[in-house]
Amino acid sequence: MALTSRITGVAPSTELSTIETAVVTVEVGNTGIEPVVIDHATHRCALELRDAAGECVLTIDESLRARLLYSRGLAEPPQPVQIPAGESVELVFDLAQYYYPLASGDYELGSVTIAPDEPARPGDAPVSLRCRAVEIDEVQVWYENPIFGTQSQLCRATDANGSAATRLRWLGLNQPRAAFFDRSIEAPEAGRWVPAVAAFWDPEDMEQGLTKVLVQDCGEGRLRVHRTLSGRSDAPVREIRLPNPTPLLPFAFRTAEEAVFVFCVTGDPGERHLCGFRLPAEGAPEACLDHRLGPEPAPLAVCGGPDLIHVLESGTELTHTLYDHDGTEVQTRALHSSEGTPCHLYANLAEGVVRAAWQKNDALGLVETGFAPYRGPAPAVRAVTLALEASDDVVRELDFRLDLRGGPVALWVTADDRLRFRDGAERVHELSQGERRYHPRILVGEPEIETPMLGFWTRQRGYRFVPGVGDDVGASLRAVRV
Repeated sequence: MALTSRITGVAPSTELSTIETAVVTVEVGNTGIEPVVIDHATHRCALELRDAAGECVLTIDESLRARLLYSRGLAEPPQPVQIPAGESVELVFDLAQYYYPLASGDYELGSVTIAPDEPARPGDAPVSLRCRAVEIDEVQVWYENPIFGTQSQLCRATDANGSAATRLRWLGLNQPRAAFFDRSIEAPEAGRWVPAVAAFWDPEDMEQGLTKVLVQDCGEGRLRVHRTLSGRSDAPVREIRLPNPTPLLPFAFRTAEEAVFVFCVTGDPGERHLCGFRLPAEGAPEACLDHRLGPEPAPLAVCGGPDLIHVLESGTELTHTLYDHDGTEVQTRALHSSEGTPCHLYANLAEGVVRAAWQKNDALGLVETGFAPYRGPAPAVRAVTLALEASDDVVRELDFRLDLRGGPVALWVTADDRLRFRDGAERVHELSQGERRYHPRILVGEPEIETPMLGFWTRQRGYRFVPGVGDDVGASLRAVRV
């Protein structure tokens, strides 16, 4: 028996950027006199990506996809494909389900078929790919659903011609290099994006996990609300104008009734207020929150539950205030007190975690706690102090985890644009330098592994995650060639 293959399509184009992936169609033919079953084990078709020097730097086949996307308990073997004698079938490879968007550079993509007792047979007419670097404007990675346990990622970038593009990825359960989908979000004008995180979870509703709602702030109080299913728009874009033209904060949530809550800061420096607006499924926006803030700007986070709005502020005290959805205050509590300058605040209700950081001279105080329950005991607080080098005079960007068995880990950006990682063994690794923004984020793999995955942006490679383990974490990044 003999299998042949050739690439018949690359969408959207063979010209890509470091935030987009391609879908590749391969025609596989059976020139023998007996049917052949592509079982993705003994008989399979793969893609080979070669760099400008002709060396194979990435191999992709269907048997990898389930292992990358799903945790080990959920992975299912791929379905076999039968090819009758003398006929052919089309196989479709969505490269997002196997790997990140490619690093900038020139590549050759070819197909290959493998059968028992036969040498691998290269396909006809490989295609050339070119991936160009772009300037990143915005990266967001968020977790919103404890039922499906996945992270979403949004990247907005501008190329050398000034053209903007926005991509939405829903990352795999097992490996953030793979994504269930990677789609372009079309918008007629530029504007910052705010994900509306789900404030409800239904274990029997898979569509809920696939649905993402994004609010685009177009300026002067003009909003566009995009609803997507598997990354594709499944409802008309809603255009809304708020009574207040202040830019949106990067916090929003949505309810089961399809209402979206957004927030902004108004007022003079000495009289600042956190204002919230409910955007109902139909009708005009409604004011729903007026929370007075401290006189000095400080880290702020807002989360939404099925019935409550959670406002967290980090100054000399980390405070947690509960409001109902109509803006009535329910409770205020201090979760922690600290000296120093507050430099980081992260809160996620689906994870049930609040993380805050303060910097004082060459020390960084990290605190991890939970949300204060209504009329319940105060949540436990875990605190760690990290010593910084003298050059780290100001921590510009930061993420950390204190809940790992191997010890606390932190990923931060210094004032002189260096990206550093402190591992659980208290070793500090320098991962990169010279980037304008890194957007650092730490994810953790399967619970039994607890390997921290370090996510950050570089212009050459786009947004990548590297394992935060080993004697030289930077080496795993420098070894990336694709």
